[in-house]
Amino acid sequence: MIWWLLPLVSVSDAPSFAADVAPILHRRCASCHMGDKAKGGWSAETYGRLTVPGDTGETPLVPGNPGASELFRLMASDDEFERMPSSGDPVPAEELEVLRDWIQGGAEVPTEQQDVSLAELSARSTRHAPAPEHYAHPLAVTALSFTADGQRILTSGVREVLAFDVTSGRLVHRYGGLPQRIHSIVPEGEGSIAVAGGLAGSAGELRRVALGGGEVAPAVDVFRDLALGVAVSSDGTKLAACAADGSVACYDASTGRRLWKSELHTDHVADLAFTATGEFVITASRDHSAKVYAAETGELWTSYTRHTQTLPDREMYQHAIFAVATGPGSDRVVTAGEGGEVHVWEPRLYRAEDGTASQMETRFKAKSHVRTARLSGGDILDLAVTADTIYAATRSGEVVALDARPEGGLKATVLMSRPGDACFSLALSPDGERLAAGTSSGRIFLWDLLVDPSKAPAEPLLIVRP
Repeated sequence: MIWWLLPLVSVSDAPSFAADVAPILHRRCASCHMGDKAKGGWSAETYGRLTVPGDTGETPLVPGNPGASELFRLMASDDEFERMPSSGDPVPAEELEVLRDWIQGGAEVPTEQQDVSLAELSARSTRHAPAPEHYAHPLAVTALSFTADGQRILTSGVREVLAFDVTSGRLVHRYGGLPQRIHSIVPEGEGSIAVAGGLAGSAGELRRVALGGGEVAPAVDVFRDLALGVAVSSDGTKLAACAADGSVACYDASTGRRLWKSELHTDHVADLAFTATGEFVITASRDHSAKVYAAETGELWTSYTRHTQTLPDREMYQHAIFAVATGPGSDRVVTAGEGGEVHVWEPRLYRAEDGTASQMETRFKAKSHVRTARLSGGDILDLAVTADTIYAATRSGEVVALDARPEGGLKATVLMSRPGDACFSLALSPDGERLAAGTSSGRIFLWDLLVDPSKAPAEPLLIVRP
C-alpha cells in the first residue's frame, strides 16, 4: 500500500505526539535505537534526536510528507529485509495510519516535549489495559503491604493492586489501570498508596492510587526501565522511588513535584528506604553498593560497600544488595542480598569509620560498628524491621527472624521454610503486631507477633488468584 497517496489530513485533525505517536515509536523502536549504542547511528530516545539522520544520511522525518520520511518509509515497507523493526511482526496498519496522519499534519511537537524521552511521554499518557478478570494460575507476590489502618493486605497483580481482608483473606477490592508488573506498594496515610512497577526493558512508573476509587491519576514519574521500589518518609512529606535503570528520585509528597534525581548507580536499584529521622534516603543495588543520599538535596553522603565475601582461594567476591530497611527511632540501616548476607549499620558511624585513603591503615585496625550475619537460605530478597527484630525473606523459601538487640548477636530463628517456593516479599502491619510474607506460588502467610511468631502458620491466609 502506498500510504502517502491517502487523503490529506488537516493540522487540527493530526494525532497528538505525546498521546498517540510517542507510544508507538517507543514500543516499535526503543529496543534497538536507545542510548549510546543505538543501532545504525540513529536514536529514537527523544523527538529531538529522532529527527537527526543516522549512518545512512537519509532524513528520518519530513513534516507534511510521509513518503519522504525515511522513518515512516521503513516502517511501512513491504520488503521484509528492509522493514523496521527488523525483528518481530510488522507494525499494524492502524499504528501506521496514526504515524502517517501525524507526519502529513505537520509532525508538530510542543517545544516543551521535544527533549523529553519517548518513554516518559508514553508512560505519562498511557492508559493501561484492564487487568484480567480471572487468573489461570496463582500470582507470584512481588509486592506486599498493609493499608495504613492495618485492616487490609495489598498485593501485586497484573496491571492492578489487589486488596484482601486481613482477617478472612477475602478479596475486597481491585485497583486497576496500573503498569503490567507491580514491584512495590506503600501506604500514604489512610486514603492512598504509592505503587512502583512497569515493564522490564521498556519503562517504569511511579503512581499513586486513591483507595476510595475513582479515575486513575497520571503517573507521578516515569523511568527508562522497571520501577522497583518506592518509600515514604516517616513524616509523610516525601516520596522516593528507584528503578532498574539505576536511577533514584525524591518527590514532594503533597504535590508530586520531583525534588531531585540521581543516576550514580551502575546497575539496578532494587530497593530504597528513608531513615527514621527522614534525613537520608538509602538504596540497595545490584552494583554491590548501598548509597546514602541527603533526602533534602540528593547529595551523595556516602556509599556502603562492605557486602563482600572472601572465598577459599582468598579472592574477594562482592555481593549484590537486593533489600534495605530502616529501624524505628534511630538511623539504623539493614541491608541484605546475595549470599544470604545481612548487615546492620548506621550512616554517620560508617562514614566516620570509612575515612579517607590516607587513613586506610588506621581504618583496617579499628573495630567496626557494623554487625553482620549470613543466612543459610541463600539470597535475601526482602526485609522488614522492628526495634528488636529483623525479618528476612529468602530465595529458598525461608522467613527468618534475627535478634537485633545489641546482646542478641543477630541470632537467627527460621519461622517458615518452603523449599522451592521463593519468598519474594514481607510486610509489617502499622502497629508492628503482624507480619505477612508473600511467595512465588501466590501464597500469603500471616503471623501474629504478639502470640508466638516462631510458629509458622499451618496454612496461608490466602492464595492470590482472583
